[in-house]
Formats: sequence, C-alpha cells, structure tokens
Amino acid sequence: MFADQTLGHAEAQALFDEDGVDGATYQEEEVLDNDGLDQETVAILNARIATSTRSRYTGMIARIINHFYDNRTTLPDILNPDLIIAIEESNLIDSQPRTKKGAPSKSRESNKAAITAFLTGVDQNNPTSSPVKFDNLTFNAFASFLKTFNKRITKRTATHTADDTTVIASTTVTIRLSAGSFSNACSALSHLFTECGIDKATSDTSRDLWRKLALYLKGCRRTGARERAEHGLRNTEGKDPMPLAAYVHLAQILSQSSNPEYIVCHLFLEYESVVNAHIDLFGIYEDALLVHLGPSKCDQEGTKHACHPWHLYSVPQEPAICPVLACAKYLVTNLEILGGDCKVFDGPAQYYRFNS
Repeated sequence: MFADQTLGHAEAQALFDEDGVDGATYQEEEVLDNDGLDQETVAILNARIATSTRSRYTGMIARIINHFYDNRTTLPDILNPDLIIAIEESNLIDSQPRTKKGAPSKSRESNKAAITAFLTGVDQNNPTSSPVKFDNLTFNAFASFLKTFNKRITKRTATHTADDTTVIASTTVTIRLSAGSFSNACSALSHLFTECGIDKATSDTSRDLWRKLALYLKGCRRTGARERAEHGLRNTEGKDPMPLAAYVHLAQILSQSSNPEYIVCHLFLEYESVVNAHIDLFGIYEDALLVHLGPSKCDQEGTKHACHPWHLYSVPQEPAICPVLACAKYLVTNLEILGGDCKVFDGPAQYYRFNS
C-alpha cells in the first residue's frame, strides 16, 4: 500500500519493511473507516495492535503534540485550536504542584490526560476532531521534533602516567538516540494518521512527508553509528548476556538458601526464557519436560510453537542449574499444585513480579 501511495518510491517501502533497527520495525497500518459499525466490530478493528503498543503510541503522540504546542510560534497552524485550549488549561493545573524545594513540578499528568482524552474523541468522519491539521504537517515540522532525539552521556577515559598512576578524565558529549527511537516516532505518527482516517497519499504534503521520512530513517542509522564510532562508543544496544559463571553462582545462592521465597525465584531463573514467553502447558515425555508456549511478543497468536514444544532436560553435572530439579522442589513445596487445586504458575503475569 505504501509504495503505491508514494507514487513509485519503492525505496521508501523497502526501508520501512526491513527489520533490525535496534529491535524496532516501522509499523504500517491500514486506514480504517468505522462509519456505521457497531461497538463490537470497532473493538475488533482496534485490536489490530496490542494494548501496550497503543499505549506507547499514545505517549509518543503526546510528545509530538507538546512539541508543536511549545513551538507554535515557529510552527503555527498545525494543532487543532480546541486542543490548544485544552492543553493550556491542563498546563495551568500542572503548574500548581510543587516539589519539596518549592520549584514547579515537571510532572505533566493533566497535560497527558487532556491529550489522551482528545485522541479518544477523534471521529474519522469529522475532520475537525483531528488533533493535527495534516495538510500543514510538513516534513520540516516533524523533523524539528526528531532533532530533539538526543542524549548527553559521560565518557570516561583512563590515561596511564609515567609513574604508573592512572588518571581518569570525564567528558560530556551529546549523541543521537538509537535508530529504533526514530522508528518508534514514525510508527506513532503513522498510527495517528490511521486513527484519524487520513490516507498518507491524501495530499502532496503527506506524500512528501512519508517519502522523506523513509530516507531520514536510513540516514539516522548511519549517522548514529558514525557518532558512536567517533566517540569510541559501541553501536550495539541493550545489555550483555549474563556470563555462565555468574548465572551458575546466582543459581547456587537461590538453590542453597533456606528462604522459602527463593524456591520460586530459583524456578523462575531456570525458566525465565520461557516464562517471559507465556507458558500455556507443561508436559513430560521420556526424560524431558515439555513446555508448550503460548502468545509472545514475536508470536502474538501463539501458533509458532504449537506443534513442537520446547524440551527441557536435566543437568546432573550442575544441580543448581537443573530445570528438572528446580521444578521438583517447587512442586513438592506446593502440594496444592500436585493435587490439581491451582495452576502451576498462578496469576496472569509472573514476569513482572521479578522484573523490578
């Protein structure tokens, strides 16, 4: 759909379709027309994206709107006048709370609530209900928002002197955020177009916006990689894998502790990679535990592993990291599970219990 709307800009479509942008991929949504549909049908259409994704998009859209509001003198006639009034009223409420030192609080809860309420009231059949005047939303305007995607980091450099003394110098540099951050902003903007029922090819301004955004995302990856290389920073994002020695040591602490709470913690450590993916069913086959995986982030329908469950085997050489032993301890200390009175993992979201 996107390549047709951009009048032959196949490169733009290829950029938006490719994966690997720091784990984030631009999300293209199809414009929906909810005219005359009942609430159940509309709810099913809205379920095209996960609730958490919709919440993340709403937060990013609020940032975009606030940027246009804060720079409305240089970026005029982009926001809906009714939305501007709502933001002004909410900002007055947010200006009242004070910190312990008496300074204005930086919290903008009322502001976020006002924008969210305005987005909830959008009617695709009523253009005046849209928070943004899309005909005036140029690439230059949105690029001014993307320019704010940077952060300051402290770089420490160790220097060895002649007398074997190590001197550590600290410098502060400003670098761009990862390419995934820019991709998320574009996905949120695409979501706003969809929610308002606006086709991306509806005007020359929109076509130019999305064509240049595709090229901008490609440039972000190279520019960010070059900046990190110039400052001696790594280009990989995220945490390094836990070393095996650290994993074994942590498992030994949990398995040998007399604290009953550590039994489930130990089990969670052994099953973390599958618990995070949502365990639907346990099974046993010969010398292996079978784990049937349900919906996950990469398989939201839960069909990817439906015919081939994961097999977990014992580790007799290292009892502390043996998943079979950890499961046995957990079941023996929770006899109601063996009696069939409750689920193996009670509650809807065990992962968040250990995520903080």
